This record gives sequence, C-alpha cells and structure tokens, in this order.
Amino acid sequence: MIKTNISLIGCGAVAEYYHLPVLQRMPEFNIKYLVDLDQNRSTYLKKLYRLESETVDDLDIVLKDDQIDAVLLLTPPKLHKDQIVKAAKAGKHIFCEKPLAMDNEETKEILQVCKQENVNLLVGYQMRFDGKYSKIKELISKKLFGEIIGGHGLHFANAFEWPSITKFQTDRSQGGGALFEMMHFVDLTTWFFGKAISLQSQISTRNKKSQVDDSAYLSINFENDIHVSLHIGWNKLTVNSFTVFGTEGYVRALSDTKKLHFHAKDLLAQPPILIRPNHSISPFHDELLHFHNIVQGKEKPITTANEILQNSVIIEKSYEQQSESNLIHLGE
Repeated sequence: MIKTNISLIGCGAVAEYYHLPVLQRMPEFNIKYLVDLDQNRSTYLKKLYRLESETVDDLDIVLKDDQIDAVLLLTPPKLHKDQIVKAAKAGKHIFCEKPLAMDNEETKEILQVCKQENVNLLVGYQMRFDGKYSKIKELISKKLFGEIIGGHGLHFANAFEWPSITKFQTDRSQGGGALFEMMHFVDLTTWFFGKAISLQSQISTRNKKSQVDDSAYLSINFENDIHVSLHIGWNKLTVNSFTVFGTEGYVRALSDTKKLHFHAKDLLAQPPILIRPNHSISPFHDELLHFHNIVQGKEKPITTANEILQNSVIIEKSYEQQSESNLIHLGE
C-alpha cells in the first residue's frame, strides 16, 4: 500500500476528538508532522495517540519537505486562506475543515490558486459521508421520490460543551457564529438540490451573553421550483434531521434512528418503509479515505468548486439579508 504522507496543521479540539482518533487507525496515512504554535498542544497529542510525528510550530518547515504529499488544515477559519495559498504554492494537496474561508472573496482566491497550482482541495463537509445522507443523495438521483418539491433540515448542537482551545467559535471576527460554524446542512442542500437562486434569512442571538449568532432560519429557493428551509442553532439540544419531499413520497433522516423512514404516496395510516443507510465505518473515516484516494489519483474531490462557492455565497448573503425589512407584520 502506498501511504499518503501528511502534516496535521492545528492541534485543537477538532484534531483531538475527531481526526486523530481516526487517522491513527488508518494505515493509508503517515502523520509526519503535528504543527501548532503551542508546542505543548502538539506534544500532548503526540503522547496521547502514541504517534511518531515530529512536532513543530512553523508551517514553512512542513511545506519545504518534499516527502509531504498533503496537509490537513484544522485551524480557525481566519487562518485558512493564507495557509491554503502557501500550501498550494508548495504543491501540497489540501484538506481543510469547514468553514473554508471568511467570505466569498477569500473563497474565490482559494479556488483560483488551487486550480492554478494543480492541487486538490477537499473541504470537510463530513455529513456527505454519513450513510443516511449519502443514501438520500443516491435515492434523489434514482428519482425514488419523484420530482423534488423541497426539504427541511434541523441542526442543533450543544456548542456550549465543545472544549475549544482557541474559543474562536464565539468571535465573529475569527470565524465564529452558529450559522457560519454549522454550515453542514447548507452544504447538504447544495449537494441534494443543485443551484440556489434566492434566499431569506433570520439570524439572531438568543443567549444575550453571546457575542455571535446562536440561531438561524434560512429559506432557500433552488432551480426547478425546489424550496428548502433550515433551522440551525446552538443550544442545550443535540438534534439533526433532514426531510426531503417529492411527488412520490418523502423520506426522513433522524439523528436518533439508524434507518431512513420513507413514506410513499397513497399509503395512508401505514408505517413508514425503513431504508438501510449506506455502509459507513464513520463519516470521518470515509472522508479521510476519500482524501487519501484523491491524493493518490484514484478519485476526484466530492466537493466541487461550484458547490464550495455556492455554500460560501449562501452563508454570506444570509448574514447580509438578516434584517426584518422584508417581513410582513400581521399586527395584533
């Protein structure tokens, strides 16, 4: 087996709790470097996962190493653009956790430099590798639901318990905020339904002690008369569910059940048809295996440039459009 030599950039919570527990069990990868400005963190993770990686505090050291095939950027969003530009110009393939960039202009610059330097970019939209959602994508393609009418997504997370090291999630200037940080369901709508053409949004901060948004509602219109609503929030709940409606029935993916619930049309007062999701060791494992295959030239990135840019546009326009000026007030 040809291994992919990687450097992990950023040794915060997402590295500790999501990526390294998976990477250490994947023979496809050799983690040559752990990079963090705080070498106490990189040393701690090296010992915790019994790695043989070098610990350094300078990205340039990694980029000068001809043995490194790719970098995994697990740093705050504010740092992504400059790090990606450096890595791309050094000829390294790039996995970058979401959010990819701070705004559309940064996103466009990232996509352009990766294209110019002929390096692959994979954005960490790991819900595409969740067996429930990949099955829904497959069934949409097979037109099991007929013509798609729309969908609804609900994504709440207890972010207050997340053991962030840098706390950037609570600082908008660093890339914080519920909608910005929890853009997985925005990505699912792009993946499921194609080109978005318009949207409305309401974004608020329910926790008055917070400096960033913790609640968002989006209504997105797609081509082919498809309409989707999303509720996204940080609170003491942990819920994710997605429903897709079509002319032949609808399907629901729920966070607390393993199987999809399909309700076919004309079946009144009948239990749902249970559909087994696609096999997945874990979304993070399958995502990283996909990245290995990309680097080895076996696969193309599941996240396309157009999809990446559309996600960025939806998020940026949602924040811009969040005023109540377009709402119809019903009075008392």
